Formats: sequence, structure tokens, C-alpha cells
Amino acid sequence: MLTSHASQNAVDTLIDILVFPVTRLFDVHQQTIWISYLGTLIVATGFYFVTRRRRKTSLKGLWRYLFPKRLVAHASTRLDVKMYIYSGLYLAAQAAILLGGMKGLTPALLALAEPVFGPGAPHGPLPGWAIIAVPAFLYLAFELGYWLSHYLLHRVDWLWEFHKVHHSAEVLTPLTEWRQHPVEFFLVPVIMGAVSSIALAIVTWGLGPDIEMSAFWNPSLILFAFVATYMHLRHSHVNLTVTGIWGRIFQSPAHHHIHHSTDPRHFDKNFGFCLSVWDWAFRTLYIPKKGEILTLGLYDEHGRQDELTTSASLWTHMALPFQRAWKLIRPGKPKDNAVIHPAE
Repeated sequence: MLTSHASQNAVDTLIDILVFPVTRLFDVHQQTIWISYLGTLIVATGFYFVTRRRRKTSLKGLWRYLFPKRLVAHASTRLDVKMYIYSGLYLAAQAAILLGGMKGLTPALLALAEPVFGPGAPHGPLPGWAIIAVPAFLYLAFELGYWLSHYLLHRVDWLWEFHKVHHSAEVLTPLTEWRQHPVEFFLVPVIMGAVSSIALAIVTWGLGPDIEMSAFWNPSLILFAFVATYMHLRHSHVNLTVTGIWGRIFQSPAHHHIHHSTDPRHFDKNFGFCLSVWDWAFRTLYIPKKGEILTLGLYDEHGRQDELTTSASLWTHMALPFQRAWKLIRPGKPKDNAVIHPAE
């Protein structure tokens, strides 16, 4: 009976994994929910009309702006589609393993903190200021985790070999977000989860376990507002730019376009997700300038395209980073990482 039940669970899990590339479009907990793409389309449409308010506009012109032929027909875009399908299968399988372990991290941290700092706050009413402060603090921790994981992917040479998969894109589309190697897909949520768990443990210890009493406290509401408006434009041709003080607080799509640039001035800049505050704090912020023309992809020091940029093979993008990373970490082997890397 137990064997039969376990077998059925295994079959159900396998089915969930296989259909996830489609069901993720209807899951409110996923960045890929269909309404986020609709919101992005609305923002891009508004940007088209605002930036062309002194020029003639048309529905045909809008269509060409939103879906330019050079992007739609590009080999890099076709690889993005393959990556989107693979990522759905991989992430569904990874979630079944990873989520359970990360959920137990905050309680474990609280248990470790008690002998050092004493017992945490008990159940009880929360101060009014916590309504704003707690979600803001937790979201800043989320952003810090993203910034840190992204920084490491660029600055640790063998990790960069895996992150190159993302930077190999010659054109940016909303699907480029999912152009990532499994090593990156694993590393980023682990680091982000660890940082967020530490932040949640601090808040829980200081204010008591009642901080999780309402969905209002969930900082993912802040994230959803970002996802449902312009997050997908980070990987697109829509050059929506925020400058000045607001550009030091928020990451506009143009910030992230700079991050993908092959110009050495732009290397290792703009690691943030929704916010620029950690880039500002750690001096990795580059505010986009008007009229900058960007070239994307991977090139070596002699201007030759990297194999990850010229290849549309999914297998190459999965296997080659392992080969290159092993050459860097294998004992007795000299390091040879000549490819100049922009910063995602």
C-alpha cells in the first residue's frame, strides 16, 4: 500500500514537472504568470506613444516597435525559447528539493540565536511602525541576496563560466531572463534564501512570531508590482530609463541593458534586481546615459565572438561551462579566462 502511494506521488510529481513550462504561465507565485507579460505590454505600449508624441504613430508602427523582425527572427531568440522550456522543467524539479530545505533555515537560525542573544520576543501585538518597516526590511534583504549572488557570478572566475550562458545573448527578449545554466539556477535562490532567512530570523526574534500573521506582511507583494509592470523589459529592446536620484533607487530596464553591454566601462555594473540601492552602496552602479549605443554578447580580448554567443545549441550551453570551469579549478592547471565579460 505504501509502495503504491509512493509510486502515485512520484507519477504526480513527474507530471507536474513536465507540464510546468505551461502551468507556470498561470501560477501567481511565478514571475512568468501571463498577467505580468500583459502588464509589460501595456507599459511598453505607453512608452512607445510617450516617446513619439511629437511624431506620427500608428498601430502598424506600434506592432513593429513591440515585435521587431530582427529580434523575433534572431538565432539568439530561438535559443531563448529552448531555454524557457528547459528552465521550466529544471526549476520544477529543483523546487521539489530546494524549497523544503530553505523553509527550515529560519527556525534553525532562531534556535542558534537563542543561547547567544536570549529568547526572542513572545506572541503579542505588533507596533504600528512595523506595518511599513518589516516588509521594507525583508524586501531590502531579498534585493541584497540577489545583488550578492549576482556579484559572485561575475567576480568568481569559475562561476562566471556558468553565468556566461546568460550573457551570451546578442539580443534581449523577455525570455532571456530564463537563459541560465542549472548551476546559476541553483546558486542564486540558495544565496537569496539564506540572506532572506537571516533577515526573517532577525525580525522574528525582535518582534515575535506574529509578524507572519497576514499576507500584508509578505514583501513579495512589492515584487509582484515590479513583475507586473516593467520587470520583463529588463531583457528587451525597450530603453525605458530612470536617471537622477530615482536611478539610484530603482533599476530601470536601461540599467540592466547597460549590464549586458560589451563596453568595458559597463563591466560588472548594475547587479540589482528591482532596486539600485545596493549597487549605489557598493559602488557598482552605472546610471544610463542618453544616446549610448550598446553591443551585446560575449567577445574575447581580440574582438572574436565566444562560442556561447555563436552557438544556438542547448547542449553547448549546458556542457561547455562545466568544461571551462573545470579547467579553472583543476589542481595544477593555470587559469585562462580570456573572455572579456560584461555584467548581467
